[in-house]
Amino acid sequence: MLGEADAALKLANASIKRSHGAMVYWYRIAAENGSAVGQYNYGVFLVADSKVKTDCTRALFWFRKAAKQGDKYSLDYIKPLEKNLVSQEFNNGCANVI
Repeated sequence: MLGEADAALKLANASIKRSHGAMVYWYRIAAENGSAVGQYNYGVFLVADSKVKTDCTRALFWFRKAAKQGDKYSLDYIKPLEKNLVSQEFNNGCANVI
């Protein structure tokens, strides 16, 4: 499965300058295939593009998965997201976390 994740990461990185939507799509595929890098990056885009609480909850899910695999950067997001999920209304998502 990680071969599929690696291929998805390559496609995501190739999409950086061309299409935000394609880049996010391929990071999601990498995340679903077990890549900690994909899980972290997909979580970042979920936060940055968030509009509703569900986006923030999904981001937290992916950050936790990445952290379990040793991704240190994910740890920077977990506590702030948990705090925001408990204490805020999410009329505009959780982009303030980044």
